[in-house]
Amino acid sequence: MPQEAIEQFDLAICGASYYGDNNWFVPSPRLSFNCQTELQSIIANKITLQYMANIHKQASRCLHEVTNEMRIHQLMLDNGHSSSGATKLLRRAVDRLKPGVFSSSHKCPIFPFTYPTPDVSLLRLQRDVKRHLIFMAVMDLFRQGYGGYLGKFNWTLGRLMEETAVKFHNMLIKHTVSRYEKYTKRGITIIGPDLVSWRQSGVLQEVGELRDASCGISIFVKPDYYYKMEYSKDDADETYDCEMFHAYDSDENVVSEWMPYSKLEEAEEVRCDLCFEAQVNVARWLDDNLSDSIGLTDAEIRDKYEMDRPGGGNGMIGDSE
Repeated sequence: MPQEAIEQFDLAICGASYYGDNNWFVPSPRLSFNCQTELQSIIANKITLQYMANIHKQASRCLHEVTNEMRIHQLMLDNGHSSSGATKLLRRAVDRLKPGVFSSSHKCPIFPFTYPTPDVSLLRLQRDVKRHLIFMAVMDLFRQGYGGYLGKFNWTLGRLMEETAVKFHNMLIKHTVSRYEKYTKRGITIIGPDLVSWRQSGVLQEVGELRDASCGISIFVKPDYYYKMEYSKDDADETYDCEMFHAYDSDENVVSEWMPYSKLEEAEEVRCDLCFEAQVNVARWLDDNLSDSIGLTDAEIRDKYEMDRPGGGNGMIGDSE
């Protein structure tokens, strides 16, 4: 029935209906006629609000505490760093990610990279911290009793569960929270979501892959400056409390055995190994040809090459031989 469909809308104001003649239905008239609305009491809204509150809280945590929880320092020791060296490098890296890992993209390296391996490795650290915080926010959802509503996601233990959590985060941002923002930009005040705080903490952004953040350079550069690419079963067991997960979800899709890192990461690592010489050549070319463009925006780089190039062409890199 139409009314049943209307009751599933996410915003109450969207339920304004016309039934012919002078028969109108306006939900909460005082709010609606003042361009204000409450969220409908549907499970999608409840999960979204709770998750966004969770991830906002996670994003506000001390990053030193988070990296300690992730055992990053130990992973750096396993990668050959000395104890004092690992401490200094990690402290310096965390300082670059402040004030918040979701809102600090402007402080992270941008292409072209001066030092490809350390720069791409820092982007990898930023991505891994984001993924960990998202994972913890999703685990909070299970603790809060929402596990039964998340059954359509193939939650598995280990690294793949972290990847699924990121997909869940991106889905909420793209399909639900973006609608809140859309109506807010149209002048509607939505009672409930704290969009201002969420936006300030940076959690309204989708979390992409390392190859996107590094402009594809991670295919050629092995980002293992801080810690190794490999992710062992022991790492997964020590990082995540498997019993805690089972205690809050009994979905049949849960797989109890650990699953390896994604095939995409494995394939990318193979390409990295095969492209060592290309890595050196790319780094040398960047240093020789674009060292004076570091820090410029895309528009500024285009303008620079437009002015520097003699003759015709559209000024884009690669037009001339």
